Amino acid sequence: MMRSRTLITILSIVLSPFIQASSPDAWEAFRQNVAIACTDKARETLSEIQLNVDPFGNEDHGIAVLIGKARETAESMVYVCLYDKRTQKANLYVESRLAEFEI
Repeated sequence: MMRSRTLITILSIVLSPFIQASSPDAWEAFRQNVAIACTDKARETLSEIQLNVDPFGNEDHGIAVLIGKARETAESMVYVCLYDKRTQKANLYVESRLAEFEI
């Protein structure tokens, strides 16, 4: 009986971050963190930013798509933003002109 209590205690300590991360509030906080980090990073090159955050990302990253006006040319641009879950830093990738997409 003592072994099973010890095992349950150890498992609950080890698994608690994963259990908490799957709660609706934790996912909402995650999405907000992605939105803030990606928007802040994009402000270096874009204005009039529109953002769409993937609800869960992948195992290592939060993912967002940003559309905005290039500060230098006012041309509509699209970026993919990856938010590193471990470092909590955002980086922009896949710069494209919006006109190149057939929407």
